[in-house]
Amino acid sequence: MKGLLFSVVLMFAAAASAQEPPATEPEPPELTKCGKDTDCKGEQLCVDGFCIDPPKKEAPAPGCAKDTDCKGERICVAGKCAYPEEKAEPAAPERRRWRGDLSRGGNVYVRSKGDNDRFTSGKARVHGRSFKLKSSGKLRGSFMLSARSGRDYVRIKCRMNGKHTRAACSYTAGVGRQKDSGSMTLRVRK
Repeated sequence: MKGLLFSVVLMFAAAASAQEPPATEPEPPELTKCGKDTDCKGEQLCVDGFCIDPPKKEAPAPGCAKDTDCKGERICVAGKCAYPEEKAEPAAPERRRWRGDLSRGGNVYVRSKGDNDRFTSGKARVHGRSFKLKSSGKLRGSFMLSARSGRDYVRIKCRMNGKHTRAACSYTAGVGRQKDSGSMTLRVRK
């Protein structure tokens, strides 16, 4: 009886093993011969004369180290990808208007632009005559404004105050036979 029982168990074991296919390793992919990377399909590389798949890239660490680690328009900010804030357009340079009255009648108007008060235009009216002023440059420290038309002229020398809102000036002018000189203050007009 033991022999019969042993044979039945052996038959069941053989039947069970016959139903499961033996475990085999998957067949390696067919290797294509190549001379260079362009001979291979897709992203495969040519290594030792055969096309192989490139090594798997590691998943990127969360966050970023540089802008190229981020997708699209995003940039790397403090280790995280973020959309850039809208870039504010640069503010237009501040334009300022200056005005001064000559001590013996007449006036001066000057315009400047930017942080360094770059002279842009100016005019003076002396004894009924208008002059288009030229400048020695920026309205900083000491500067000079002048104009000439034939024998008529006006020269204004100024020294700017520390806040750049006022300039103490002296002027000389000649219109026809009338000569004039004096002082004036150029002030920023509000």
